[in-house]
Amino acid sequence: MKPAKLNYRDLIAPLVHESRIISNLFEGNEKYERLIYELKKYDSDQDEFSSFPYQKDLVKIMEMPKPELMQLMWDLYEDFQRTLCGIKPYPILNTEIWLIIRMTNDSWVVGAHDLKYIPRVGETFTPMFIRNDFGCPICEVTAIEHEISCGVHSINVHLKDR
Repeated sequence: MKPAKLNYRDLIAPLVHESRIISNLFEGNEKYERLIYELKKYDSDQDEFSSFPYQKDLVKIMEMPKPELMQLMWDLYEDFQRTLCGIKPYPILNTEIWLIIRMTNDSWVVGAHDLKYIPRVGETFTPMFIRNDFGCPICEVTAIEHEISCGVHSINVHLKDR
């Protein structure tokens, strides 16, 4: 299934962000070897488009016409999409858990290591390490967000004091 009308910006962002994973999945694939090599040169931790290669620069480096480069990028993106549909193709290399705590007069972002379970929306959670005028706040989980990028599963647990 071809993605609908993805332009250069739409394609370059996921290809750069996931270049390490793509490299592992397509190791030895001569068709994509050079493109993957070039994509891995860019900082995949940056969300800004300015950290990605310009199309004109990639056309020059790859020594191919723009339509041919776009087709190669489309093919790689499509093969990546197809490969992800297999059994266990996307490795989760790390899990990060973040507690985002909003209180009346304060807010905290806390990285949690080895949390035994992720509380569900509506449950209460008491961060004993936080003190206010009344002792430890009793918080309610208002939202949970998951993001997978660059082999990292980030879990954001949003808490609000009651």
